[in-house]
Amino acid sequence: MTTFQSPMFGSSSIAGADNYYVRIRGQEYGPYSIDQLINMRDSNEIGPSTELRFESGSYFQAKDEALLFSTKSRTVAMALSGGSLLTGAGIILSGLDRLYLGHKTSGFIKLIFSLFSFIGLIVTSIDKKSDNTFFIFCMLAVVGWSVYDLIAIITKKMNDGDGLPLV
Repeated sequence: MTTFQSPMFGSSSIAGADNYYVRIRGQEYGPYSIDQLINMRDSNEIGPSTELRFESGSYFQAKDEALLFSTKSRTVAMALSGGSLLTGAGIILSGLDRLYLGHKTSGFIKLIFSLFSFIGLIVTSIDKKSDNTFFIFCMLAVVGWSVYDLIAIITKKMNDGDGLPLV
């Protein structure tokens, strides 16, 4: 069994079929278990474009390893979250960002708030004398929540429903 030296994680001497090798700046390190790779990801030693390979295989990007990075796109999540803020139909679309990322419960709740806001807009436009306090509250909650989600997605603080970082 050969021992390899990693710049951050020291030596590794694990043998088995699920071992990975990492190529950073042309230098190969490994073998590493998936748990070690997760620690390396969390400490920003490896990223989505880092090259990995199994013991007997070709290199592939770390983003293609489903246990390391989400299959969900940060760009799509930003478009869904930002689109709900910037478009006229956005009030109805709020919540789709969270549903897309796999946060089903909070996405559904955000969607319900969005629907109440939309209903409130319709009721207020039909009956100018109606009390629209609840609907205004729902609309402000949706806008605030959407701004929070958009910032969290942009700053890489929001993961998918499985806790994996977005790519």
